[in-house]
Amino acid sequence: MQTQAASAERPVAHKAHDRLTIISDLGRFAVFDGAGNPFASTLAQNVFNKMHESEQLPTLRRTFAMIQDLLLRRLNGQMLTTGTAAGIRHDKVSATTWLDYAHAGDSSLVIHDHTTGATTKLTRDDSFRDPATGITFAPNFLGAAGHTLEQCNTIPLPRRATLALFTDGITDDTHPRRGLQDSTLEMIMASQDTPTAKARAILGGSRINDDASVIVIEHSAVSP
Repeated sequence: MQTQAASAERPVAHKAHDRLTIISDLGRFAVFDGAGNPFASTLAQNVFNKMHESEQLPTLRRTFAMIQDLLLRRLNGQMLTTGTAAGIRHDKVSATTWLDYAHAGDSSLVIHDHTTGATTKLTRDDSFRDPATGITFAPNFLGAAGHTLEQCNTIPLPRRATLALFTDGITDDTHPRRGLQDSTLEMIMASQDTPTAKARAILGGSRINDDASVIVIEHSAVSP
């Protein structure tokens, strides 16, 4: 089994709210995007990293629960962040490689199966916009008093797959023409480019005036 990962970031002046983590040796990856400021996303990243320093690998559900608990105690529900995390692990008994993922907010996790050619978005947007006022509500972001981790799942990972985690500076329903188009994303993920080239291409395909972060993971069941 071989897993390679790379990232790309586009900070925007006065709006650098994104944080990302790549822990390749443990097969753990995450992106966080603070709502309005970087305090919650930075705290979430710190908790994620700290929990992966222990010898026993925590589940993503437990990790997100710890992040939520600390955000509420430290920030009292006043500062929120998105969170999208992925974990890759191989079970030798069943000879199956699994993808664990957890998600809250409006970031994205997308997978491309190189065998079938299918590209699938595994997460859904937890926020909604009031059409009358244009205000975006985020009742289920990490740090919100009413947060419930509704999107936490485990699926078999295809023998050869590309994963992409990215914040809402890449695709945004409020700026559909300026965001990365689905067809372009599929073409990038299906290509034979390196993870670094794919991450940069995903970042470069968006013209939204927002900070953005991308992690691309290439997984192959057989090492070259």
